[in-house]
Amino acid sequence: MNKHKKLPIGLNSIRSFFISFSPEKKQIFFFFFFIFRRRSFFIYFFVYNGG
Repeated sequence: MNKHKKLPIGLNSIRSFFISFSPEKKQIFFFFFFIFRRRSFFIYFFVYNGG
């Protein structure tokens, strides 16, 4: 049984779309994403680095 088959089609397409990105495009995507989600990024960055 394949767990990925149970994923919603929307999530699956987003996942395959994201995988198709090159590493450079992923970095650009995260850069713009974190500009718009700056507060969440700082909270994540703080927690990720152990405070």
